[in-house]
Amino acid sequence: MGRLEAAKAAAGKNGGLMKGYVVNKLFKRDVIVRENLKFDENIYICEDLLFCQQYIWNCRYIYYTPEPKYHYITRAGSAMHGRVTENRMSVLNTFSAVIQMGRKYDDTELDSLLNASYWNHYVSILKDVVKHPSMEQKKYGDIVFPYIKMIVFKFLRSKHVTFKRKVLIILLRIGYPFWRALPVSSR
Repeated sequence: MGRLEAAKAAAGKNGGLMKGYVVNKLFKRDVIVRENLKFDENIYICEDLLFCQQYIWNCRYIYYTPEPKYHYITRAGSAMHGRVTENRMSVLNTFSAVIQMGRKYDDTELDSLLNASYWNHYVSILKDVVKHPSMEQKKYGDIVFPYIKMIVFKFLRSKHVTFKRKVLIILLRIGYPFWRALPVSSR
């Protein structure tokens, strides 16, 4: 496949298996050396997606087989699940960099896929804030909620967001202000 289709697959087009993980790919070392590609050590979450998008940009073609060769397991206590931390919040900056990388293609579908993923991270963060009430979590909720209010209609119109996620953003958009008003000890 060409690099644009590969970039879309890494962004999750059609819920594909490729996605932006590095564990399910083989990379040519000469491309990595020639382009001086490295993981950003200041990024804690989705650094592999950013690396993959940078790598794909520097290739003309990507060879891909849809047959799974690796079984990826998501743990409940992973960095992407559970309490929200500063490291977890860094995913928002990472996705800003991924979206900037994607804009090099000048492709509206890729832009839409990447934005849907970006918005989904905001929704996931707010969901986890509500699931783990504390003053610290309220602080993170207060950071992401204004953005949720801004993007709710774009999120609902996106064809790259599942129905379940659309229901979740509606519940969070309506319910978070009420949840926020409750004292921490009563939750």
